[in-house]
Amino acid sequence: MSLCEVRGSSQRSLRLRLYRGVRRDHLAEFAKTIPGRKVARFYQIENKMDAVVRYDLAATIPVVEE
Repeated sequence: MSLCEVRGSSQRSLRLRLYRGVRRDHLAEFAKTIPGRKVARFYQIENKMDAVVRYDLAATIPVVEE
């Protein structure tokens, strides 16, 4: 794996983490306008989709050897 590929994989991982933080920041706003059960369901679905993306990302990143 080239250094460029390693950097690209790391950047994708960081973007996903930042995205999750943004969602968490908007929880209070969602809770004000949408019923609690729908907010909870939205976050459950988002978490499942994130898990699939993280799994796919992890499958494409080989272990870097020393």
